[in-house]
Amino acid sequence: MDNGTCQFTGRAVFWFDSPREFTTVYLNNAQSYITQYYPAALPSCGSNGCANFTVPSGTYTYHAESTISTWDGTMTVYAGECSLILLN
Repeated sequence: MDNGTCQFTGRAVFWFDSPREFTTVYLNNAQSYITQYYPAALPSCGSNGCANFTVPSGTYTYHAESTISTWDGTMTVYAGECSLILLN
């Protein structure tokens, strides 16, 4: 039963579908790294080589950077769900 004191989490997974250089992703004062790409299919939640985060449900801004590119955006994490964010 949700009495308002629980904090529900979801997962955010940042990924590439084509070769890119090593990329650092920042979300909710944490960082993770994209080190590989998935050209043929969507990665699953927690896939190796993706930037994986588990955070409380809510809306977040993110920043990602490599030596040649940057990405900024907003995304929403829903409790108990996995959100896949393709960086182009």
